[in-house]
Amino acid sequence: MADATTYLQIKIEHVLPLELGDVAAALGGLSRQYELFIERRDGREFGVRTKLYVQEIRPGSVDITLINDFAATVAPVLPIISDIKLLIGFFEHFRAMIDFFSGDTKTTVPVEIADCNNVQKIVGPISQQSGNGLQVNIFQNGKVTNNFIVDAGKAGRAARGAAAHKVVLGQPIGEALENQLLMWDQTSKRDAKTKGTWSPDKAVIEAIDPKPRSVLFDENVTQIKKRMMDDPENMFQKIYIVDVLVIITEGKIRAYKVINLHGILDRNADD
Repeated sequence: MADATTYLQIKIEHVLPLELGDVAAALGGLSRQYELFIERRDGREFGVRTKLYVQEIRPGSVDITLINDFAATVAPVLPIISDIKLLIGFFEHFRAMIDFFSGDTKTTVPVEIADCNNVQKIVGPISQQSGNGLQVNIFQNGKVTNNFIVDAGKAGRAARGAAAHKVVLGQPIGEALENQLLMWDQTSKRDAKTKGTWSPDKAVIEAIDPKPRSVLFDENVTQIKKRMMDDPENMFQKIYIVDVLVIITEGKIRAYKVINLHGILDRNADD
């Protein structure tokens, strides 16, 4: 049993304020990934739920501690976790996945669609802004013994790699990807296309694929394109937060179908 000074800490560093929903999704993804790791290691369903405790919030940083439910009941003084070998195992597993999805290693890591989804959620807030970062630390006796850092660039590569790998794994085409950042590459004055796999309208969603792909619109939301086109500001200088379906044929991404628009950001807000 590890003592109360042995724990895993996740530090989310940010330049600009983060959306609460994005942070919640990241923490949920991390918690689920830990549970998956336990289930695969032990060959059975994880019976003890994982909780993430916000250890400290400071300007530009959110510090989180990962513990098991039972630890909080038997040892209310946080942080604590049951097994240092388990902590190190999960640390190495998570680092290997990030390196694999980001392309920083040629070593193949066996993953499933659930891993891809979790990684996309975890690195999502980090990839949004240059200067953001994710630190994962293991503390033993008050000192950091294991550490790795994911900067915004690597987080973006990992998100795109995880999205691309879902195509390889055969993610169902009908599964919606929420809150994606769409940037227009070219548009036409034609009405929004609702069917097929090709459109004269093309855009980039970097978290899925760095190449421009055709953009279709669900028949119930064709007015979204008109709203974008009628904006008095240049739509090519905007980022659109959308929910999309990914249209895949022969294992390749062909198009995105927009099913919802949540908001609009300035594309040059980082400058």
